[in-house]
Amino acid sequence: MSGSLTRRQVVIGAAGVATTAACAGVGAPEGQVPRPSPHRMPLPTQRSGASLEPGTLFLPGQAQGRGLPPKAQATTPAWFRRAPAFFCPAPRTGGSVMLTFTAGGRYGLPHRLRSFTELPKLLAEARQLGTDIVYLIDWYEGAQGQDADEAVWNKGDYVPRQDLGGADALREGIAAIQAKGGRVLSYLELFTVAKVSTIGKKRGADWALVTREHREDGLYPDAHKLCPTAPGLDEYMVSTARRIVGELGFDGLHLDSYGYQRGWKCVADHGHPKGEGSVFDQGAVELARRVGEAIRAEKSDAVLMCEGPMIPNLYRHVSASQDWSVGELLTRWVWDQAGFTQVFTAHWSLDDIHQILALGHKLSLGGGFWHEEPPSAAPSAWLAKQLPDPVPQKPDRRFRRFYLEPFMRTLHAWRNAAILAGAPVPSIERATPRRWERDDSFDSHQGYAEVAADLRAAAALLDPIVSGRQLSAPTAHIKQLCTARAAMQPFLEGSTPRVADRGDDWLVWRFEGGARGTVLTMVNVGNEARSATVDGSGAFDELLTSSRVEARGGHVELQVPPHAVRLFCPA
Repeated sequence: MSGSLTRRQVVIGAAGVATTAACAGVGAPEGQVPRPSPHRMPLPTQRSGASLEPGTLFLPGQAQGRGLPPKAQATTPAWFRRAPAFFCPAPRTGGSVMLTFTAGGRYGLPHRLRSFTELPKLLAEARQLGTDIVYLIDWYEGAQGQDADEAVWNKGDYVPRQDLGGADALREGIAAIQAKGGRVLSYLELFTVAKVSTIGKKRGADWALVTREHREDGLYPDAHKLCPTAPGLDEYMVSTARRIVGELGFDGLHLDSYGYQRGWKCVADHGHPKGEGSVFDQGAVELARRVGEAIRAEKSDAVLMCEGPMIPNLYRHVSASQDWSVGELLTRWVWDQAGFTQVFTAHWSLDDIHQILALGHKLSLGGGFWHEEPPSAAPSAWLAKQLPDPVPQKPDRRFRRFYLEPFMRTLHAWRNAAILAGAPVPSIERATPRRWERDDSFDSHQGYAEVAADLRAAAALLDPIVSGRQLSAPTAHIKQLCTARAAMQPFLEGSTPRVADRGDDWLVWRFEGGARGTVLTMVNVGNEARSATVDGSGAFDELLTSSRVEARGGHVELQVPPHAVRLFCPA
């Protein structure tokens, strides 16, 4: 099968696959599919010093292969298919854990704009990163008496917030972005409504999922989880989607949670068979279908995307999905469908961003992180001032994680800046440990305190590396990546990637089957330049450096600097 793995590649990843299998079904709420552990190449024994450690290199997991034939995919409008990324200026909760920013609300829209009429400022920020797509989340009103920065949690009503001018100003701002050639996506949650929202108070209990074990569990404690077949829910969500696109002027919707939630076994009196997970899955697909038809009736090139690819049939009706980093993506059935499905994913690490693009996927870029330089203080000194020891008590796992995320993000910023300055850096596993990204690290106060201790140790590791260096924001680098990825898109149409060659800290992907010939990409997550010789013929243009590589004797030699990516398309 095209895109399948060799035995050598499967053996290399055996440890990661075993971890995934061992974790399946442990600790997940009833009906929620647990996330598999990232499938990555295990780190070898440390060589002479941290500067020589390879970074984390991700390889395909078990879930490869095309889940649906290409004709079964929803049609993706051309403007969206060409997009290398989208920019979410005020993420908070955005359909991806790596887009969740909680730094005192300073990324929220009320801190960025005086009025929706100023929305073109956000398009200018997006274009500094190389994309024309702005994704808005907290554009709607919060609950009565709720802090303005918390409006994002008031899911359900979707009424334009008055502190930024209301519906008229929102329409004007969106139209101004579109007049400049930009596009605007809107957040919409089909899986929950806030209990404090107007619709939540009125209909939430009627629409709520009820399981045999309990009516409400720890997942989304402040919201009603919704059964997609509950009478009246579909009409409400379809009319809401139609209003967001038709009346307010948005260019499409991101369906938060849908695509990730699967198999909920509802036993409520909604008129469906009770206790069958297929009811939820089929209902979600049908609701997404109706929402997609409704918004395209309002705007023929409107786009519909979802969070995650857990229900393959959902892709008959949505154009794209967002996933939780390249490590998660490579455990999905869509990992090898870069030319067919539009997958956007995120991370704070340049090493992971480079791997996302090398795999042929696209970027979810959140908030000011990509525009800001790291703090001028030394990492340890900054952390000692900002992070109390011991860490304060927080009520649940979600808020423990939210509390520490700004600190995690800032250490990534220092490591990224050091990479761009040409400094050898420790691997992510030491400088910005990946256990921070696992929900189970925050299951208890003890685990959360241990993550805080890891942060302090990682800061100390970075201190001598960034000391005395001129550190900059990665804005220009991200724009260069996105510009190259946009140019690469026509070559990927209809193609399938496979691993062509790899080492401890570098990887070559080959994309074949596209109408424009073979594409090669190479990514390096280590501190030394790497080269590889792979089969190939003709000439290749490298899109990031505008250089050309000529094949000789049926082979082409590829080179990539430390902590970098290169994209080679037929000349």
